[in-house]
Amino acid sequence: MHLFVQRSKATRGWLQMGTSTVATAAVEKAALAASGVKKWDKSFYEARQQEANGDLLIGGLATTYGLFRLSRFGPQQYQRVTEAYEQGAPLPAYLTRKLKTKYFRYRPF
Repeated sequence: MHLFVQRSKATRGWLQMGTSTVATAAVEKAALAASGVKKWDKSFYEARQQEANGDLLIGGLATTYGLFRLSRFGPQQYQRVTEAYEQGAPLPAYLTRKLKTKYFRYRPF
């Protein structure tokens, strides 16, 4: 449970950073396209467009990574893993590699 809680917090961070970066870059590209900056200063316009393209790429990669982590450590996956474990199935290999003794200290027995 503690592993999933810790990883889901980080996953939310990746998703928030990625989506906000993509949204900001998309708004910037739209604002640049709507303005007449290209007519006045072409080098500034091209530099801002390249920067926005880079932000779109980085934000897209961060969002993709966050979605990947969500598929592994999200609430639905937690329910599937706990239900399967209660029925006697072993934990998936990606979880057993991540488990550490510190995750078991907080649970009273």
